Amino acid sequence: PSVHAYMQRSQPDIAMVCQALGQALGMAHRDLAPLSRSVPPAIPWILHLFIPGPAEFVWGHPHMRWLLEHLPNRWHWQSLLKQLRHQWRPQTLMHGDLKWDNSVLYRSAFGPKVCLIDWELAGWGDPAWDLACLVQELCTSLQQKEQNTLVNSIHILWSSYCAATRFSWQLLEKIRRRIYAHVAVRLLQAVLEEVKSFGPSAECVQRTLHLANML
Repeated sequence: PSVHAYMQRSQPDIAMVCQALGQALGMAHRDLAPLSRSVPPAIPWILHLFIPGPAEFVWGHPHMRWLLEHLPNRWHWQSLLKQLRHQWRPQTLMHGDLKWDNSVLYRSAFGPKVCLIDWELAGWGDPAWDLACLVQELCTSLQQKEQNTLVNSIHILWSSYCAATRFSWQLLEKIRRRIYAHVAVRLLQAVLEEVKSFGPSAECVQRTLHLANML
């Protein structure tokens, strides 16, 4: 099943999923890094949200435009996106749209593994973005559970990723420092995708927007 389908079960093994996801992403970043400079650079459209560029399509949709025009802390979001564009560090082949629907669980001789699929948005990019996508999924899904569950899940994901990449401690520390700001932006992207489907007053939209503003 996809990770999303598995996590909908009554008692999913969250630790197993995080360990498998971290390992899969770490191996992908490590093994595909030599290909990075042979593919086009990639930067998520959401980072261009308030400037001319790839995000201009957002302003053409009435629900998304309304949300942005009434976005709480809009000045802060503009400042954060500018800062992240400046701090963007292309270092490996980035999946670009990593989420649980794009992750498939399978059994192997070495235990449960994850296969990452749907690489159509891949490009030479910042590994912190892919990690932030997975942390965002955890934050969205586990925000109703105990905080310790969320913290432990993120720790397992990060530890498994570090072990799989074999990157230097200095590089991993720089990546880690960039992750959480990207998580907030990824949540804002999720808000825009939800409002397009459900409208600005939908409960899921308001819940995700509240979490994004908190981060």
